[in-house]
Amino acid sequence: MIQHNILHIGQSKTGTSSLQGFLARHRRTLMRHGILYPDILRYGSPVGAVDHNPVAESLVGFIRYPSLSAEEYFDQFAEQCERHQCRTLLLSGESFFSMPQVWRLEEGSDYLAHYRAKLERLKAHLGEAFCTVVVYLRRQEEWLESAIGHMIRYEGLYGQRVYVNDEKTLELLAPHMDYATLVDLWDDILKPVTLIAVPYERDRLQDRDVVRDFVRRVGLPLGPDGTETVDDENISLDRRYIWLKNILNRIDRSKDEERVIIDRLTVLNNQLPVRLKWRMTEELKASCRDRFASSNERLARRFGVAPDPFFTSPRPGPGGPSPIARPDAMREVDDRLAALLSFDQLYFSPATAWIRARTRLASKLRYGYPRLHTAAKRLARPFL
Repeated sequence: MIQHNILHIGQSKTGTSSLQGFLARHRRTLMRHGILYPDILRYGSPVGAVDHNPVAESLVGFIRYPSLSAEEYFDQFAEQCERHQCRTLLLSGESFFSMPQVWRLEEGSDYLAHYRAKLERLKAHLGEAFCTVVVYLRRQEEWLESAIGHMIRYEGLYGQRVYVNDEKTLELLAPHMDYATLVDLWDDILKPVTLIAVPYERDRLQDRDVVRDFVRRVGLPLGPDGTETVDDENISLDRRYIWLKNILNRIDRSKDEERVIIDRLTVLNNQLPVRLKWRMTEELKASCRDRFASSNERLARRFGVAPDPFFTSPRPGPGGPSPIARPDAMREVDDRLAALLSFDQLYFSPATAWIRARTRLASKLRYGYPRLHTAAKRLARPFL
């Protein structure tokens, strides 16, 4: 029987991939100490899940692979805990904090009402076991800057156009950046025994690393394995490829074709010796800071530590016009042209035919022959 739930709920762009990879690598060690960091089973076979984002997304009715309902996920976890004699369930997924996605709601819909309903469903599945909730929060203007690039990169998989410009994206995502209100909802509904909110800033993390910080705050029986946090920001697309992807998003494509485009852009991006960050203007950053100042002050009173509690001191950085805007410098024009030419050369190369065929086959198996897909993934895992 589960006696303790530990939830790492994000936020996105706070080293979540590094932490989740670390926890997945140490599943067996955690299990020996009575802590289950569960894989997800499909037709009795583990799918190799590193995070629990599909679980969080199922709470708002957004079902994606491995295509289970919230009830099926939590029934699995309870059964795994019983089988392995674990009394603590540890889950990690940035979607716990971020869902529902604002753009998927009906226009005029009450975001906080949907958010509250999600947490009430989660509470029902967690039962009466006591709960620890941990969230890392990034300065709103920095998070938004990074989120815009992510949004453009994957927009073709959303089934709708979302990005218009930086200013409208701030308005769209504003409900998600009122951190104090969202944290209050987690406290009011889940009533955790411990609620830990940490500003995601290197000098505020233990050993300046989110993995070590989380392990120590929660008291996991794990030592460092040489892991260095990979800041999610470091694997974001270069702004020249974000500009290019925004143009490509104007054409409706199948999800399989979108995955091929994203794959090709990622290959090119990873070959760059230096990546240029997406930059909002300093005026928009200042507007973002002002907008959420009172929310951050509430966080500071509750979780802050003097002299610089929770973002109360602005940290201006290099700003500039959005790369979507028409560039004035010829150098920027040349860079964009080079990005376009390098993408075309790779996208229409013979090697891409294999990527396209593999993507289509995986999609067909995943949705048309799910049992065969699960078996194929199990057989292929040692070679990946």
